[in-house]
Amino acid sequence: MGLVELDRELIDRVEAAGAAGQWIVARWAARRALAEAGLSDVDWIVPALEALDRGDELPAPFDDERRAWDRFFADRRIPHTFVDTTDGRPDEFLQQAMAIPALFAAAGTDPLRDALDALFAAAATYGSACPRLFAEARRQFPMLQR
Repeated sequence: MGLVELDRELIDRVEAAGAAGQWIVARWAARRALAEAGLSDVDWIVPALEALDRGDELPAPFDDERRAWDRFFADRRIPHTFVDTTDGRPDEFLQQAMAIPALFAAAGTDPLRDALDALFAAAATYGSACPRLFAEARRQFPMLQR
């Protein structure tokens, strides 16, 4: 299931937001995903969020996806919580692993793709509670309201 099945209208609103708005949405979605997964205060993840806010390239270990994932799985401080799927199937996914792709997505070079990919990764982080994420996005950004 993709973002189009979850909230087609949100896609259209993000597209209409223009590049500057799309960058803002992408960074916001990455922050929301990491916060929801309990990762936004992890000492080696914080610099990546700060780099996103400045519009800089992601620092190590996020400058190499494989190295970032290796660090992620090696860090015993990372919480392990599970979420269902965005459509409510009881499959269990590691919530923290669903959040990390939002960070990579938000650091891309195509604002529309980055915003949509970060939103989708954030939705996966929320699981079947993703409508709460979309409602929060609309409250945060009037340009996304219906």
